[in-house]
Amino acid sequence: IEELERALMRIAANPDLNLADELAKESYGLLRAAWLALPSKEAELLLVIDQFEELFVLVEDENERAHFLDLLHTAVTDKDSLVRVVVTLRADFYDRPLMYPEFSALMQTRTEVVVPLTSEELEQAIQTPAERVGAVLEKGLITAITTDIADQPGALPLLQYALTELFERREGRMLTGEAYQSIGGVLGALGRRAEEVYTDFNQAEKDISRQLFLRLVTLGEGTEDTRRRVPRSELESIFTNNQSLVSSIIDSFGQARLLTFDRDPETRAPTVEVAHEALLYEWRRLREWLDESRADIRMQRVLGNAATEWIEAGRDAGFLLRGSRLEQFEGWAAGTDLALTADEGAFMDASLEERRTRESAEAKRLAREAAMERRSRNFLRGLVVVLAVAAVVAVVLSAVAFNQRGIAQDN
Repeated sequence: IEELERALMRIAANPDLNLADELAKESYGLLRAAWLALPSKEAELLLVIDQFEELFVLVEDENERAHFLDLLHTAVTDKDSLVRVVVTLRADFYDRPLMYPEFSALMQTRTEVVVPLTSEELEQAIQTPAERVGAVLEKGLITAITTDIADQPGALPLLQYALTELFERREGRMLTGEAYQSIGGVLGALGRRAEEVYTDFNQAEKDISRQLFLRLVTLGEGTEDTRRRVPRSELESIFTNNQSLVSSIIDSFGQARLLTFDRDPETRAPTVEVAHEALLYEWRRLREWLDESRADIRMQRVLGNAATEWIEAGRDAGFLLRGSRLEQFEGWAAGTDLALTADEGAFMDASLEERRTRESAEAKRLAREAAMERRSRNFLRGLVVVLAVAAVVAVVLSAVAFNQRGIAQDN
C-alpha cells in the first residue's frame, strides 16, 4: 500500500508517468523482475554482486543507494522470494552498510568472513591449478612464493597475476624459479609489468597513459583509493585528435591484463577499468601520479559531474558555472596539467561564453545608463542657463519697471 501511495503521489505531480513503471521503482521491482525472468516457480535466481563497496564509492545519490539496498533487503527477506543474493565486500568498507538499519540486521546474521589462507591452503591454491593443465613447479618454487606472500594482506590478486605471468614464461611444462625472479616475484610482478608496458612507449604515449590512469581511479575519502569504471568514449575524447593512439595505448595495457573491458549494462557502451585494484598500490609510478594530482583529480570529478548534468539537461544555461565558482574552475583549468574531455571543455567554454554575454549585456546597460545620465546633466545645465538668463531678464525688467514707476510718480 505504501509503495502504491508513493507511486500515485509521483504520478499526481507528473501525469505523464506510467503507474507500472513507477511501481517497478519500489522495493518489489527486483522480485517482479525475477518472477518475469524465471521459467517456473520452482526455479531460483542467483544474484552475485561483486565489489559491493562501489555502492558507497561510486554512487553519489543517497536516495539511489538506499533504494538499491531496499531492493536487496526485500529480495532476501520476502517469504515468497525466488532470489538468492551473494554479496562480496572489502573488509575496510564493512561499516558502510551497517548505517542502514534493515540491511544492517541482514549483515549481522548472514555474514561469512573470508579469512587469509593458511600456508597449506596457499600451496594448494598454487599447485592444484598447475596440475590441472599439466604444468610442473620447480622444486622450491612453491616455498618461495608462499614465503613472499606470507602475512601480506590482499595478496591473492597479486598471486593470481604472478602465476599467470609465470605460466606464460614456462619452459616446456616447467614453471621455474628463474622465471619467477625475472617477473619480480608475487609482490613485484604487477607493478613491474605495468612499468614495462609504460617504458616501451614514446613520450607522447607516456603522457597519454598518465591522463588515462588518473581517470581510472576513485580517490578514497578516509578509505583506500579504488578503481573506477570509465566509458571508453570518455578516455578517447580527452585527445580527439589522437583517438587511434589512445585506443592503441588502452589495448596495450589490456593485452598485459592490466586493464579489463566490459559494457555498461544500461547503454551497452564499452567501458574500461583497472584489472587489479592492487595495481593502485603496487605500481609506484601510478602511486606518485595520484599523490601529485589528488586536488586536481577532485576538481576534475566535480567539473565532470557538472558537465554531465548540463548535457543531460539539454545544455540548459541554468546548469552552467557562475560567479566565484566559475572563477575557481577557470583558474584551476588554466593551471592544471589534467586534460579535459570534449564535454568538459565544452561545458567550461559555454560557462565562460555565458559570462562574457552577461558581462557584455551589463556593459551595454551601464553604457545606456551613462548616456542617459549625460543627457540628463546636459539638460539640467541648459535649464540652469535658461533660468539664469530669465533671472537676469527679470532683474532688468524689474529695474526698468521701478524706473518707469519713479518717472510716472514724478510726472
